[in-house]
Amino acid sequence: MTPNVPELAVLMGEPVAATWGEAVEQGRRLSKATGTKVLVKGGHLPGSVCPDALVDSTAEEQIRVLEGPRIVTDNTHGTGCSLSSALATVQARTGNWWESLVDVKRWLTGALERSSELEVGQGNGPIHHFHASSGSRLRPFSAVAWEQTALWRSRIHELTFVRGLRDGSLAPDHFAYYLAQDALYLGSYSRVLARASALAPTETEQLFWATAARNCIQVEAELHRTWLQGQPPVEAGPVTKAYVNHLLAASAGGSYGVLIAAVLPCYWLYADVGSALHDAWSKAGRDAAHPYAAWIETYADPAFAEATAQAISVADAVYAGASAAERSSMLRAFDDSAQYELEFFDAPRHHG
Repeated sequence: MTPNVPELAVLMGEPVAATWGEAVEQGRRLSKATGTKVLVKGGHLPGSVCPDALVDSTAEEQIRVLEGPRIVTDNTHGTGCSLSSALATVQARTGNWWESLVDVKRWLTGALERSSELEVGQGNGPIHHFHASSGSRLRPFSAVAWEQTALWRSRIHELTFVRGLRDGSLAPDHFAYYLAQDALYLGSYSRVLARASALAPTETEQLFWATAARNCIQVEAELHRTWLQGQPPVEAGPVTKAYVNHLLAASAGGSYGVLIAAVLPCYWLYADVGSALHDAWSKAGRDAAHPYAAWIETYADPAFAEATAQAISVADAVYAGASAAERSSMLRAFDDSAQYELEFFDAPRHHG
């Protein structure tokens, strides 16, 4: 069921929800009363964001929220009908309602963003259903890639490992395993970055990737000197091997765009998780007794944030000048690496 806020109130026989929390609660009770999944939509509520919540009273995780920007436009005619139709269509392909919602919300956001290009009729115009296949303005790689990996990113933040890092409850042996695997991964990652430097078309980009490769080696050495000192050697786990093989395949393919798309999640998703951890630690008063305080503090490094922004900028520039086939391959490489990032963070839970 995909009611908007006023329709949700009618179905419940209650006043229209005035807040997002009230709307989600109505959706929860409607799902429980009917045994049906309910998509609570925030489009009718005020605010700069436009969240949607997939509510399923029968699931362990009953409420999953997917946020998105509010698109300021008068061309909203057919938005709800289009969303529900698209959701049903995509569900036939994915078989997973959450993945379908992530896909459809990305499509609907673009349809609203580019609705003014149609220039049809008067008053509230329609959304642009065919924006993805039209020859209009190309969206940046960073925007498309970030949206398409919303599912993986949300799952990373929900992982037991990440939550344990945040509140300090992470088991020391899980943290040690993660560090050991990270050190092994970085050894191969530095070689892939060096390959990116060799393929780079400009001196500026060659220097950027070469510097990144050097820094990667230094980080690996630092891991062995400090956090891993006295720890017995370990072999690369299955996730580490699979992730490295994915990067090596991208490196051997000869495509500069695909390679930098594949290496980018290690920058961007790591920075995303690190920023959230550091913010939570800071809000808690930067407790020095936190067992992973020193590790979390490294996330505040402005040099890493700057390098991440530069890597994103390079990917955007390459994507803008690439063929349609190359752009598709770049997005696929980024998405595959994002999934490996999720599995890498979750690997300590399955170790031993």
